[in-house]
Amino acid sequence: WRMVNQLKNNPRQSADEALECVLKKSRREVTQHEFVVLLHKSCEAVRAVSFYYREKIVEELINAGLVVDVFGEAWRKAPYADNPQLRIHAGVSFEQGLDVMAESRISLNVMTWHKGGMTERVANSMLNGSVCVTDVTTYIDRNFTDGENIVTFELDNIKALPARLKELLGSEDEKNFIAQNAFMKAVKEHTWDVRARQFLGILRETEEGAINE
Repeated sequence: WRMVNQLKNNPRQSADEALECVLKKSRREVTQHEFVVLLHKSCEAVRAVSFYYREKIVEELINAGLVVDVFGEAWRKAPYADNPQLRIHAGVSFEQGLDVMAESRISLNVMTWHKGGMTERVANSMLNGSVCVTDVTTYIDRNFTDGENIVTFELDNIKALPARLKELLGSEDEKNFIAQNAFMKAVKEHTWDVRARQFLGILRETEEGAINE
């Protein structure tokens, strides 16, 4: 619970930064190995907080009058499940999820606390012609440009998101501009073929280095 509260109150922190704060506040000293074990045991707390923010974001959007489509029966347990702005659909497979993205003007993504990385949902949204709206990470900040090929928001300022989405939905030109730029960038830099070539390059460099040594 200390981890949950730390992350809820400090959504820009990574899980390891949050754990460091929790241990410091409790005046508990641990070895590096113990820290890694505790971090692993904190996975459910981290997941719980990401689900908490996902629920809060959707609540902000539907309360602002935006229609949000969600997938999965778990949404029927949300405290606002009876809100007509929330359209709950049955769960879909991975392949069906791609079709949903292709039919969507905007795909909302909330990271599972990947503060330094990117989930494949971001690339999949782009490759299927949907505008990806996601909370920002250091990786996304380095590799994408807000308003050009992606739309980003901060978890500690989700109240600003509805207005941004209404603005985006009201401009077909901006939506198409972002979606087209994102598609071209994703095809060039963020497919599994591209990742495979990058990994093979790293392996070759590693092997060459080992041979030279």
